[in-house]
Parts: sequence; C-alpha cells; structure tokens
Amino acid sequence: MGGARLGGRGALIERGDHREAVFWIIATFARCHTVLAADAPELHQARLPAFLEAVADLGITSTGDLLRRGEKAIGFLPELRRTAGQILAADTDITG
Repeated sequence: MGGARLGGRGALIERGDHREAVFWIIATFARCHTVLAADAPELHQARLPAFLEAVADLGITSTGDLLRRGEKAIGFLPELRRTAGQILAADTDITG
C-alpha cells in the first residue's frame, strides 16, 4: 500500500531494494536543487541544509568525498563491461 504513494521508489523499498530507492531519492533531490539554484536561489539556499544532511548520511560531506566516489565508480566500469559481455554472450535472445 505504501509503495503506491511513493511511486517507483516505494515499489523498490517494498521489494527490499533499499539502495536503489535511496539512489533515486537522492538523484531526484539533487535535480530539484539544480532547478531551485537556477530559478529560486533563495529557496535553494533555505532548503540546502536538508540536502546536505541527506548526502552526509551517505558519507558524502565534501567535494573530495564526491570525487573519490566518482573515481571508485569509474574504476568499476571494466568489471561491469566484462560482466555485461558475459551475459550477452550467454543469452542469444538478447539483441543490441
């Protein structure tokens, strides 16, 4: 029942995919702040502490933290490509 109110995020939570739900919540939060910064800077500043608190809960409290996370994600890409290639090679029904 709660999933319907939260849309796709609620379905992710109900299914046990909490990390994925948090990703989309934070991504949406960030997009909203990008729009607010351009269109309503005073509202962006007023609401910024809540966003900073949310990302701090994820261990991101500085630009350095964010850059390290980005480097880690980029470092994972070769493994992701190998795995995707294995999946594609194993399933002949997948077409590109």
